[in-house]
Amino acid sequence: MPFGLDGSQRPPAAASSLLRCHDLVLYALHMLGDTVGLNSLIRRSPMIYEKTVTLTVPFDEALEQVKAAFASEGFGTLTEIDMQATLKAKIDKDMDRYVIVGACNPKLAGAALDIVPQIGALLPCNVVVREVADGVAVEAMDPGLMGSVTANPDMEPIAEEAQRLIHNAMERLS
Repeated sequence: MPFGLDGSQRPPAAASSLLRCHDLVLYALHMLGDTVGLNSLIRRSPMIYEKTVTLTVPFDEALEQVKAAFASEGFGTLTEIDMQATLKAKIDKDMDRYVIVGACNPKLAGAALDIVPQIGALLPCNVVVREVADGVAVEAMDPGLMGSVTANPDMEPIAEEAQRLIHNAMERLS
């Protein structure tokens, strides 16, 4: 069964755009054998961001503000991936500063994993902090994606609460 937006059955290339990221989620669901979630996501718009905020402070300050805003809503920082340094070291790619913060609300993650153990493929909630022409862009994943890809109604209140908390964190940055 095709699962990529391009109709292919091959794993998508690295996510360099919103549609590529959508392809990666489709591929993950395909590999998990989640055809219900696949069908639900295929019908859903590829928009997966809760909100984008642009900050006009230095990058390191913006990164600390992001972690603090998410911490104030109960999210810890599980991972911090420096894409600029990683891609420079691996493929000698020069790029602007770009960090992916893996934010996790333990209470919500625990509840989600109790309902759908495979949801771990979408955890933690990723928040991108990257340099742009007019400052530092902050983009957070829409956790509503968790509810829609599982097609499990028990996930909806968890996804809605995560959505509310992420929205609050992003509003703190606005």
